[in-house]
Amino acid sequence: DMCAVTFDADRLLFDEADLKEKVIPSVGMCPRTMMTSLSDAIKGAYGQAFFLRKVQEQFNAWNGHGMFIIADVRYEYEAAWVRSVGGRVIHIHRYDQSKGAMPHSSELGIKVGVSDYVVSNHLSMKELEGQAELYLAWESRQEAEQVTA
Repeated sequence: DMCAVTFDADRLLFDEADLKEKVIPSVGMCPRTMMTSLSDAIKGAYGQAFFLRKVQEQFNAWNGHGMFIIADVRYEYEAAWVRSVGGRVIHIHRYDQSKGAMPHSSELGIKVGVSDYVVSNHLSMKELEGQAELYLAWESRQEAEQVTA
């Protein structure tokens, strides 16, 4: 939302995969570049961990019931924090990253840790949802085994 307001652009441009890569003539860059530029500016002004601190605040206020989901982990220091609080990182690998501009550091991915889970994002939405359901079932079994151990 901040990017749409900052660059006076339609919010839909930042959500649709195909539109994220198309240059907007009035701005001279594509929505993906707008998002990474704004993120870099905020981190430059307030520190690299600015967004992580916001997540940590929400996590500290969480009551521990149900799942706490962080929808976007892009850097090693973020993944390390998730693991340090007992969380699990789910890597979503997609195979079409070559299109568009040179990848930003946030697009390079993070190393797969021992307790991480990997999902392929080259499938249909229905198949991707099926992988998510398999993961949730696996995670439930892991938790049940820890309780009985």
